[in-house]
Amino acid sequence: MKDTTIYFNPQYIIPPLYNCMLSSLELVYDPATKYYKNINGVGLEPLDWGGIGGFQFGDIIPNHPAFTYFGDFINYLTRHGGYQLKKSIFGAPYDWRLGVNMPQSFWTNLSLLCQQAYSMNGNTPVVLVGHSLGGFMIQRFLTQHSTPEWRQQYIDSAILSAPSFGGSGLAFQSLVTGELPLLGVFISDRVKPAVRSIGALHAQMPNHPCNGNATLGYDTDGTPLTAADFPRVLERLGLIDKDIFDLSKNEPAVLPEQPDVPVAIVYNSEIQTVVGYDLKKKKAVNGRGDLVVLASGPEYACNNWVNSNMNNKRDPNTRARVNCYNFNTANPAYNHLGVTMLIDCVQKTMNYVLDDSWKN
Repeated sequence: MKDTTIYFNPQYIIPPLYNCMLSSLELVYDPATKYYKNINGVGLEPLDWGGIGGFQFGDIIPNHPAFTYFGDFINYLTRHGGYQLKKSIFGAPYDWRLGVNMPQSFWTNLSLLCQQAYSMNGNTPVVLVGHSLGGFMIQRFLTQHSTPEWRQQYIDSAILSAPSFGGSGLAFQSLVTGELPLLGVFISDRVKPAVRSIGALHAQMPNHPCNGNATLGYDTDGTPLTAADFPRVLERLGLIDKDIFDLSKNEPAVLPEQPDVPVAIVYNSEIQTVVGYDLKKKKAVNGRGDLVVLASGPEYACNNWVNSNMNNKRDPNTRARVNCYNFNTANPAYNHLGVTMLIDCVQKTMNYVLDDSWKN
C-alpha cells in the first residue's frame, strides 16, 4: 500500500484485518537516533497539516456524521463566529503514537503554524484548542516548547477539552494485557508488542503527583499499587521493551505545569472510569473520570493553578489564569468522546473561544 489511509479505514477495522493494521503501527527503538522509528517497510505520517482532514471524524465509525469529533467544534465556529478552514481555523495533526514526546520538528512546525494564523488574521493572537492527548500536547507546548516572549505575541489562550495530563487507567491496563479497549481478546498475540510499544500509552499512564498515594491497582500478590508503582511493575514483569519504554515512562512523573496564558478546562468527572488494573484478579479497577481520562488531572489544575477559585488572587504581572467547567454528571453520554459531540458540550467549549470575558 502507498498513499493510503489505514487509521481509520473501514476496510481495515473488521476482523481479522485490523490485526494487520495494528501490527503496522508498532514502534521500535532506533539506537542511532535514540528515538522511535517505524518497523521495517512501514512509513506513516499524519494527514492534512494545517487542516482537519486527519481528525475531523471519530474513531468509532469513520466518516459517519454522528461521530464527527472535531467536526462539531468546527461547524459551531463557522456558524456562530464566521470562521473558515485554513483561513481562521487551522489544524495541527500529529502522530499520536509518540505521545507528548514529539520530535523538535513538530514543535517548530506548530510554532510556525501559529505565526501563519496570526499574520493571516490581522496579527490576531491564536486560541489553541485540544481534546484529550491534544490538550496534554497544548499544555506541554505552552510550558516547555515555546518562550514567554513568543507566547506573549502569538497566543491568546488555550481551551482544553478533557485533557489527559492526569493520565488514564486504560493506558496501564492496555500495557499489562497487550490489548486495546473494545477490541480486547479479538487482538491476536502478534499485535501485543505493537500495543506495548505505543509511547502515548507510556506517557498517559496515571500521573504520579496528580494521583498521589491513591490505590489505583494491585500487584500479582495483591499488594496495592499507586500510579508511581506502575512503571516498575511493567518493567519487573517484562511487559515492555526497556529502551522504548524509557523514552516516555517518566512523563507521568511530571506535575502538570500551568501555562502563562489564560486556560479554560472543560471536563466530566463522574462516570465510572478505569483508573488502574488488578494483576492478581486480572480485572480493571474503577474510579472517577469520563470513561477514559481520570478526573484527577483536570481537578489538579482546577484546584492548584493560579486563579482557580475565588480564594486565589491573580498575579497582575502575568496572564496566567484558569477557568474550569465540570459537567459533573454520571450520564454516560457525557463521556470522553461525548464532550466533543453533545450540543451543550460543544457550545460550552466553543463559547470559551468566542467570549473573552472569562480571561479577565
